[in-house]
Amino acid sequence: MMFHITFADFKTFCLCATIEVGLDTLNAFLASGKNVHSALLIEKNGNRTELPLDAFRGPAFAQGMLQIEEQYQEVLAVRVWDYHYTTARVIRLQGNVSYAMQTAKRVEEEKKNWKRKADRLFARMDRIEEKIQLLKS
Repeated sequence: MMFHITFADFKTFCLCATIEVGLDTLNAFLASGKNVHSALLIEKNGNRTELPLDAFRGPAFAQGMLQIEEQYQEVLAVRVWDYHYTTARVIRLQGNVSYAMQTAKRVEEEKKNWKRKADRLFARMDRIEEKIQLLKS
């Protein structure tokens, strides 16, 4: 990538560099009071982009760009980790809920079975008590 900078006296400065270095160089010229007339960013495929000079009257770009990139990478790492971590926890939780529901269903079935058994036992006890009453009389 090439930066083509033209000063007010029509002298030019060309720099082959990364975008961060080129933007920092342009910013340094403007910060030092150089009268820059225009600045072009020329890509390898020949595309030209005129850079708005008013945007370059602040602090250097490279440090800010690196900080943004680091923060972006951190966010991506956290998001991916949180996503996988949360997904794994949800899957485990779904498994636990499913197991609890199956257990509750089995307990309900067992409860019905025990109720039938208890009803039969009470019916037997009632018949036995009737026989005992018949034998006593």
